Amino acid sequence: MWYGVPVLCMPRFGDQFATNALVEKHGVGRGLLQRTLPAIRTALRQLLAPDSRERKASARMARLLRRLPQSPMDAAVRAVEDVIEWGGATHLRPPGANLRW
Repeated sequence: MWYGVPVLCMPRFGDQFATNALVEKHGVGRGLLQRTLPAIRTALRQLLAPDSRERKASARMARLLRRLPQSPMDAAVRAVEDVIEWGGATHLRPPGANLRW
């Protein structure tokens, strides 16, 4: 989303379907369950058309993301610095990481 390019999702398993739903909900891309070359080609042409709804929504999302108080790179650097300073990041470990399955 940072570059304002629409997303073509082809979910297969797990949380990919939820991500696909979010992409479609926000209008920044489309999901494609049919994995044939003609279907992919058609979807890409529609997504990348200069006047496509998804292209406009993606550009808007990129502008919104760039207005955040901290860039993604700054957030990553800060996270690494915090891990170094505190000797780990156990406080950031989600409880689900301890599940035995």
